Amino acid sequence: MGRVMLRGRRSELTAARGLAAAARSGSGASLLVTGPPGAGRSTLLAEAAAAAGGTAVLTAREVESDVPYSGLTELLAPVITRSTTCPRHRPGRCAA
Repeated sequence: MGRVMLRGRRSELTAARGLAAAARSGSGASLLVTGPPGAGRSTLLAEAAAAAGGTAVLTAREVESDVPYSGLTELLAPVITRSTTCPRHRPGRCAA
């Protein structure tokens, strides 16, 4: 599949690529993308993930804004379920 052009998203794409470069250097960051349907959010995020170059990319989709921390829960679920240690404040609540 060919590359898709992102029109009017130059600054966002530059920021996403900058975050990816920082992540490859060991700095963590987050990126929140919002907009109406058809605004290019998915394409922008795909470009950001591709720029990460093998660095772990965590994503959450369609976060329930009326549920506290739902986005964070969805975002961290893959990391938490793979964790081999459990924080002291959550004994017995982590997956092995």
